[in-house]
Amino acid sequence: MLMRALRKMKRWGRVAFDYTNTTKDGAVCYHNWWPCNYEEEWFHRFVVQNIGTERCYHFFSVFGPRIALTLPTPNKVFFCGENVHNAEWPYKSYQDHALGDVKLALGYDDIQDERYIRFPLWLLYMFDPVVDRYAIRERIEEINHAENTRKYECVLISRHDKWNMRGPIYDALKDHLAISCAGKWKQNTDELWTVYNDDKPRYLKEFKFNICPENFDTPYYVTEKLFEAFRSGTIPIYAGGGDHPEPEIVNRSALLLWERGQSDHSALVQEVIRLARDEIYYDKFVHQVRLLPYTEEFVYEQFSSLKERLLQIRRG
Repeated sequence: MLMRALRKMKRWGRVAFDYTNTTKDGAVCYHNWWPCNYEEEWFHRFVVQNIGTERCYHFFSVFGPRIALTLPTPNKVFFCGENVHNAEWPYKSYQDHALGDVKLALGYDDIQDERYIRFPLWLLYMFDPVVDRYAIRERIEEINHAENTRKYECVLISRHDKWNMRGPIYDALKDHLAISCAGKWKQNTDELWTVYNDDKPRYLKEFKFNICPENFDTPYYVTEKLFEAFRSGTIPIYAGGGDHPEPEIVNRSALLLWERGQSDHSALVQEVIRLARDEIYYDKFVHQVRLLPYTEEFVYEQFSSLKERLLQIRRG
């Protein structure tokens, strides 16, 4: 069974064959995690800055065989930023967020369980790993007041469009906007690498619009894509989150939402055209508050809950 699972994971081609990585201080051991700088990974920094390095926490994700969760390791925490509800996606075996195998589970889903904290992926991209209300408030202010340079019209950065989330938006707008496609999908520029050294935030800041739909349209599934656009001061042209992306966090009026439930998107296209041509109208739109007042409370509560639960796990 183990070898069959490992062969399946190899076919995914997403990670190396070794699925376990421990930080040098021994504070965090990552299992089935994505390739990264494990010393600088968000959860390791959170543990170091808020908990301490006396105990090792074992963090699990979805990029490897689920059987790893059954290994006799202590202090297990599961985190998933991926869509686990798509039958064609290899992560569907983690739909339960491994609640029966770990002491704490984190993810984007809305799950009512004492072992679970809602912890969407965008938190890791937008906020430093410190339980500090002032720092959180300061970052929200930065995002709400971010400005783009308006050097170019529109950008789309993606590797693929397997689930047809980007194609309809691109096709509807390509005759009205100059769209720079800086990823593998429909690539027509290499400036992201040759000029901006793969600095995505700096590159996004050069554009008036960012076409940034999710890979899937699933309720509650909102990743960093929308928030990266906000942080760069550009207007997101977005699809995802079941047409209701983080309604308590995101100001619906500050983005252009391509509603998947609609068949006629002519009103959105006309809005984009007007924004592209009318600088005064664009000014008014782009200077709206992006993150609502509840954002500070939500982020602080989730960070505080994570700290408290990790301390509880350490105390046994």
